[in-house]
Amino acid sequence: MKIPVTLDKREVFYLSILVLTFLSIYFLVFDAKMDTGGDNYEYLNYAKSIATGHGYSSPYSSQYEPVNWYPPGYSTMLGLLMTVFGTNILLFKLLNGFFLCASLVLFYFIIKKLTSNNLLAFAVNFYLIFNIGLLKFGYIIMSEIPYLFLTMLALFSLTHFDNLIKDKVWNKALIATIISVALAYYFRGIGLSLVAAVGVYFLLQKEWKSLAVYTGGIVLIHLPYMIRNMVYGLNGRYTEALLQVNPWKPESEQVYSFASFLDKLLSNFVWEILNVYPKMILPIRQLRSIGETQMLILGAMFLLVSLTGIVLIKKKYRYLFLSFYLFNLLIVLLYHSGNDFRYLIPLIPLMVFGFMNALNELLNKVKAKQQALAILIVIGGILMIPRMYEFHVMSKREHHEKFKTFIEMANFIKSLGFSNITVATRKPGILHYYSGAYVHRYKFSPNSDEVMIDLVESNVDFVFFDALGYGSNYNYLLPALREYKEHFRVIKRIDKPRGLLLQFNRMKVRKIMKKKGLL
Repeated sequence: MKIPVTLDKREVFYLSILVLTFLSIYFLVFDAKMDTGGDNYEYLNYAKSIATGHGYSSPYSSQYEPVNWYPPGYSTMLGLLMTVFGTNILLFKLLNGFFLCASLVLFYFIIKKLTSNNLLAFAVNFYLIFNIGLLKFGYIIMSEIPYLFLTMLALFSLTHFDNLIKDKVWNKALIATIISVALAYYFRGIGLSLVAAVGVYFLLQKEWKSLAVYTGGIVLIHLPYMIRNMVYGLNGRYTEALLQVNPWKPESEQVYSFASFLDKLLSNFVWEILNVYPKMILPIRQLRSIGETQMLILGAMFLLVSLTGIVLIKKKYRYLFLSFYLFNLLIVLLYHSGNDFRYLIPLIPLMVFGFMNALNELLNKVKAKQQALAILIVIGGILMIPRMYEFHVMSKREHHEKFKTFIEMANFIKSLGFSNITVATRKPGILHYYSGAYVHRYKFSPNSDEVMIDLVESNVDFVFFDALGYGSNYNYLLPALREYKEHFRVIKRIDKPRGLLLQFNRMKVRKIMKKKGLL
């Protein structure tokens, strides 16, 4: 199967500039430290479980219970790499950088296919190189950028091999599309938007045989994981998210009626979409100073213009990309709040392209020189170079003191030499990664008795109260510690910033709860 892509000298020049510029900017802002968020540690912990023969399971207890909190694709990929290279953090980070660079190269060819405008394709991808959202996730050990690459690979396969797919139903072109779509869904749950969009494409093109083969292939590839979850009785967290407003505050109002569901959709549309759109399409520092109302108006304008740009692409692919775009937004609307722009990171290239394509088509209507827009887009990217240097400086800084205290306490726990202790904490993934201890996230409940019962039933031996600043420590854990303070003994105290490791008298509290009739 010959790849239907031809390059002239000008396009070789364009791609060379893109790759060289990307490498220069990527290594300028590259941060070799582990990100202080918990998810990258979770992926690594699950990957280590896979690499050590325990399968996709949690190493946080001696039972190694099967998990499905995240789709298994990224941890599986890391686990396979660990078996060969060990826990090579630098390699994992650089691999995400490779995926980001490859995604932009694929997107160049996709835009060229959609618009027949290789100058616009170059300008848009040059601009995307300076998008700090993409760059940051390009060196964090998380699944967004590998998912972006698989998405681009799927869209590239579909747009560049579409004639082959139509001429012969069962061929390498269709297989490539099926595998890349299925893997994208294995990497991120929001990949369901890609699964649905490709199905819509085949449906509207009336390619019934291709649709049947595609649907069967996706189901067949995902069937083993579905059966595995059924065998272990594991339910997806995404279904639960439909009824959640904020999972980090379980006592807050939940979705209980159609009206409250609409309220949730409206809130997510305002704060998870409109509020973050300007930050993704125009990631400049000056946006921080404008008011909320102005930000929402700007976000609504950007959204409308971006969608218009997608509508204006070649008719054959219009509904493929429009449905993919809208399905992504729909999933964000249905999910719980508090995610900022993270779940839209893989959609940034399409958002930016839609916005720029709308401007390009407008210039075309007024018979203006389109080269001027491409030049302005490139200049817009260049003007963000000073901000790249800001992130370069930040990348060289050490972790903040609160996080260093967390790591110090984890190392102390490791030094105790206990093999089977369980420590309750707000960030179990981080604590396990550095200490090797079994860990448990305490229950988020304003009822102190419920918090204590959870500690008892989870066989917790120690409780770590950290200073990372998460509200749950002060809203749920601290009230319980105060109410039952006589049943905790300080093992280690770090004063600046504060960190407490407390030994928990589990047996005494168990008796108290039994007397109360709560156990």
